[in-house]
Amino acid sequence: MIEGAKKVMECFGVEPGESVLIVVDTRTPQTISSSLFEAARDIGCDVMILTMLPRNHHGEELPDAIAEAMKRADVVIAPTTFSLTHTQARINACRAGARIASMPGITEEMMEKGGITADCGDIHDIAIRLMKRLEGVRKVRVVTESNTDIVFDLDGCEWRMDTGLCQEPGSSSNLPAGELYIAPAAHWQCA
Repeated sequence: MIEGAKKVMECFGVEPGESVLIVVDTRTPQTISSSLFEAARDIGCDVMILTMLPRNHHGEELPDAIAEAMKRADVVIAPTTFSLTHTQARINACRAGARIASMPGITEEMMEKGGITADCGDIHDIAIRLMKRLEGVRKVRVVTESNTDIVFDLDGCEWRMDTGLCQEPGSSSNLPAGELYIAPAAHWQCA
């Protein structure tokens, strides 16, 4: 599991002397939190773990003490039950310059041989190539065997990516990563 933890540090460009905060909840396997702690410690970081009760759903706000600690860390890694991506705590910490990894539902298996072990540089390069292919796409049609046939208008919308490569102050990523996404225009039609 330590190799997966080292990949997380690599994707986030963790450097000696940085402060690394690992936010967990009482459902996070200790093997995951301890492997992340060891990987950051071995780099030479000032590392700490804060444990909270699990949130009830994705995006539920965090305890004030954890939200404040996040703003003061260089890197925040959150292998929690639910995602903290859409919380004000994450937004405020990014504004303060923290690099944040939300890892909702991460499992030991994922840390050992799953998506966490992928090379974030390779994922980034693949995403860039796919983004170039999608430039100029103005409509997407979704057709399924169960009779779904819908067209989404993408005119004026912007493709985004989450590759796990998160080395700039104020950036965040969901891990494991490897995602291209877009919010279609408000109107759509059934084909």
